[in-house]
This record gives sequence, structure tokens and C-alpha cells, in this order.
Amino acid sequence: MLVEPVANVSSVETTFYLSNMPYANGAVLYDALLVGGSVKTSEAMSLDNGEAEYTLGMIRWLNFDGELDAWFDYVWANRSITVYFGDVRWPKSDFRTFASTIRTYRRLTA
Repeated sequence: MLVEPVANVSSVETTFYLSNMPYANGAVLYDALLVGGSVKTSEAMSLDNGEAEYTLGMIRWLNFDGELDAWFDYVWANRSITVYFGDVRWPKSDFRTFASTIRTYRRLTA
């Protein structure tokens, strides 16, 4: 699983490259910080107005030593996130896009 969230870090839009296993795509190294290999999702449709809602659930990463505590200060809300599924032996072009969306809610917990 590869995850590419964007956050505002000191007024700079910054893409993070995260994975659940070590992975490199050319010069881009993905940090193997993700816990597990799954993402929870849900879908709902309003019976009142027919609007659909798709929710990309929680993605957890490792931060045992507190090295990533600064991430709590970054602005994650209203930024894009893309999740890919595939095998670390594959080139990135063979990965499948699972979700590409804008986060409207940020929840970072220790």
C-alpha cells in the first residue's frame, strides 16, 4: 500500500510518500511507516436527497519515538490524499489507485 497525503508545512504544500513496506519509485523513497496493509472505507446514500458519501477511513503510521510529533502541527484538512494498492515488487505504474480524494476532516491522534 502506498499513500501520498499532502499537508501544508510552514506555508508550503508538501507531499508525503508513505508505505507499509519499504518501497522506492525511482528517486522517490516511500517511508515504511504505515501500520498494516488495509484502509477502512464506507459508503452511504441519503434517502432524502440521493447524495452519496464515500469515506476513507483511518490510516495509521508508526511514531514510537515521537520523531513525527511535528506532524500534529501540519495542516492536513482540505488537502489531497491518494492511496494505491499493489506489490512492492511492482513498478509504481502497475499499482492501482484505490482512492484519490480531498480530506475534509483531519484527525491525528497519538
